[in-house]
Amino acid sequence: MNNYPIGRRRFLAGAVAGLTALGTAGGIMTLFPGPATAALPISSCGRLSLGTLVTITAWHGDPSMADAAIESAFTEISRLQGIFDRHDAGTPLSLLNRQGHIADAPAELLFVTASALRISALTGHAFNMTVQPVVDYLRARKNPEGELRIDPKEFAEARALVRPGGIRLSGSDIRLEASGMGVTLDAVAKGYIADQASDLLYAHGITSHLVNAGGDIRVRGSKGADPWMIGIKDPAGRTAPIAALPLRDKGIATSGGYEMFYDRARRRHHLLDPATGESPTALSVSVVAPTAMEADALATALSILPTDGALRFIQTMPGCECLIIEANGNMRASNGWG
Repeated sequence: MNNYPIGRRRFLAGAVAGLTALGTAGGIMTLFPGPATAALPISSCGRLSLGTLVTITAWHGDPSMADAAIESAFTEISRLQGIFDRHDAGTPLSLLNRQGHIADAPAELLFVTASALRISALTGHAFNMTVQPVVDYLRARKNPEGELRIDPKEFAEARALVRPGGIRLSGSDIRLEASGMGVTLDAVAKGYIADQASDLLYAHGITSHLVNAGGDIRVRGSKGADPWMIGIKDPAGRTAPIAALPLRDKGIATSGGYEMFYDRARRRHHLLDPATGESPTALSVSVVAPTAMEADALATALSILPTDGALRFIQTMPGCECLIIEANGNMRASNGWG
């Protein structure tokens, strides 16, 4: 299967240091040796989904079996998008934000919400899914010229709705404690969906594969004797990855404040400190974790924390490592990175 639709992103990125890059998004470049070294066929499919480019690559001896499993994985991705897409008014997540509560929530939404609350508590609420009112305020105040006009009183009111303890889970019900609160699962659901697609591929016998959901990546197995190679995108925009590392049976994600800005001066971007509403200064944070969901959420949290604190915290998380690129371009990594 080689399904490369034309869309908002260029799927084939070209050659990088003798490796083939299949897609660059969210700070991640997926690299693997070219066909000359391949011992088994590679099946790859890329589609626009989840608001980004999702690619699935399988390393398997039976291409037809791999293609069928990849198709099933994309069907599952579409199903899960129907739960977590906050831009679609009909999804359970949108219903929660609109009504402030949802009864009989899908099991997937309950699981991801509970996981997000757990990670929020672990990180001292540096990861905080209730930051959505601040995000909405900044988006609404950005004018076509790129200026950001903030009213201090209105901004304080939006920040007052960021309440990490304001989400109540009771059985299959989810409730927001205050009118005007909102939840964003952007920094956790995409990783979860990548994990679920990976689990489905594995259940179909595709034990060596890579799922890249716009930079939230889950890898299983290897390519024969070779691990999957993951490159970290250079925040300065250069083509070659700033770092690369081999991965087996892990998740990896990068958060970076260098692609989407609310103001012309580029002081405010999509990463926001829940406590202040300000954007952190780190250029990017990459996290390796047991799952893509954990990597996704922790990359966001560590972007908010001071570098020294982030490095201390990651050492308390089993199976997790990180690479931080500071505002001055310095790279600082946890002890087990790479």
